Amino acid sequence: ACTAVAGGVLGWQEVRLRREVAQLIDGAEEDHRAGRYEEARSKLEQAKARAGGRSDLDLRIARSKAAGEAEGRRRAAQMHLEKASGEWAQVEQAERTLVDLRRRRVEMGRQVKRSGPVSDRMELIDLERTIENTEVVADAHRSAVLAGLQSAEGADPGNGQARSRLARFYFAEFERAEREGGARAAFYRT
Repeated sequence: ACTAVAGGVLGWQEVRLRREVAQLIDGAEEDHRAGRYEEARSKLEQAKARAGGRSDLDLRIARSKAAGEAEGRRRAAQMHLEKASGEWAQVEQAERTLVDLRRRRVEMGRQVKRSGPVSDRMELIDLERTIENTEVVADAHRSAVLAGLQSAEGADPGNGQARSRLARFYFAEFERAEREGGARAAFYRT
């Protein structure tokens, strides 16, 4: 039995040899991902020895596997980044809503008196609930952004865009925490 490939026909021994070399390379890549670097290097050396110095055989297999795997990682990272971008748009929308709601709360708080009508106080309480619910929604979207960015980095650790966006996200969250901490402290002092 022979197998047709680009450039000719291979005999069963050549097909078996190529399969063995491919399996060794797959095993080396799996060991490398698992952090077993010595085992990975050993399997790559075995693959080179098994290929018998046929640079076309081992290089072609290694290149196609490495290129395919790298492309798959890049696509997975891009998918996670796009999802994170969509979630970030939701976070920004929730933040804009919160700014408006908080402004309304301050204005309403100035107008509502403790001895005033219950309906006014109920409206302020409803507004507080709306603010709390919107904060929960914003936090859920922030968590989704973080998960997406971490997944992108995990899918392709060499992806500079994923690392950069993750760093910017952490910095933005740090700034937000500082800003809200100050705003909350000021709100409770008044």
